Amino acid sequence: MKNDYPSVSLITINYNRKDLLKNCLDSIFCLDYPLNDLEVIVVDNGSSDGSYEFVSKNYPKVKLIRNPINNYCLSNNLAIKNAQGQYIGLINNDVELDKNWLKELLKVMQTDPSIGAVTSKILFFDKRINSTGHIQLPDFYWQDRGFLEKDNGQYERIEEVESISHCACLYRKACLDEIGLLDEDFNMYLEDVDMSIRARKHNYKLYYVPKAICYHRFHGTAGKIKIKHFYERNRLFVVAKHYIQQLERAIFDNYFFSTIERLNKHFLIAILDEIKHKLSHYSIQIDELKYKIEYFYYKNKYSTLFMPLFYNFVYFTEINKYLPYNLKRFIKKIKIEK
Repeated sequence: MKNDYPSVSLITINYNRKDLLKNCLDSIFCLDYPLNDLEVIVVDNGSSDGSYEFVSKNYPKVKLIRNPINNYCLSNNLAIKNAQGQYIGLINNDVELDKNWLKELLKVMQTDPSIGAVTSKILFFDKRINSTGHIQLPDFYWQDRGFLEKDNGQYERIEEVESISHCACLYRKACLDEIGLLDEDFNMYLEDVDMSIRARKHNYKLYYVPKAICYHRFHGTAGKIKIKHFYERNRLFVVAKHYIQQLERAIFDNYFFSTIERLNKHFLIAILDEIKHKLSHYSIQIDELKYKIEYFYYKNKYSTLFMPLFYNFVYFTEINKYLPYNLKRFIKKIKIEK
């Protein structure tokens, strides 16, 4: 890397997790990087646990923004608009960075101006893998590559990836200026997939950098119910934004990944209403889909009484590769009449 260091803004969003902030911010300020070229921004979403006061008192170098609305995407956008760096890093408040994290990411980004963003090797604290970038699964699902695998050196190559995780990543500011900011309708989860698709549509490359290491307390902030709700809702948001003609397939897919919300008629109708508002030029197709969902529940009223329990039970086991191969094959053959 050149001797002149580029300016970097690192952003973290917080809501009532003062217990996580200290380790996160300490790891940022311990980076092997000149503090004069580093801007640290914390957006606090109306915490009631004293987080704002804690940062204000103990980290005078932090640019602290108070935001009364607890919306992850909105908060990041507020910070990005206030950021001065040539590069913008997004870091979860439950993440701790290795001291070389930033330098290793910049080494790769500075080799090619067409690299719009980079992601790091994200590990759990037991050294298992959390993410080395995203991969797309059947029927428009996305999963962290290497999730829960032991880190045995199988992801040690710098390489282009389909999508990056906002858990800990670095954007080129010029890329954000071109593709736009985070979609605030997502609030949280899969907004990084949306951003990655948009970046690639603008011919930006996304890279994984294995020597940039950080550690993540998985779901240290959000509860499981909220995660499943936003993940399924936002999965359909991504499909509606980028693959609108596949929306029906995404709703009535036969691949066994569905959460309990997938079989909740009111949940699906509410999502379609949001999509209709968001993409008004597709309102006719959305209305047709709502009718098909109503008909689906009419035809399968008995199946939908017990199937949500089964769906909910296998959701994480399937997506985390716990199920035996033969059982997966059997599950994929299960089809409920439309």
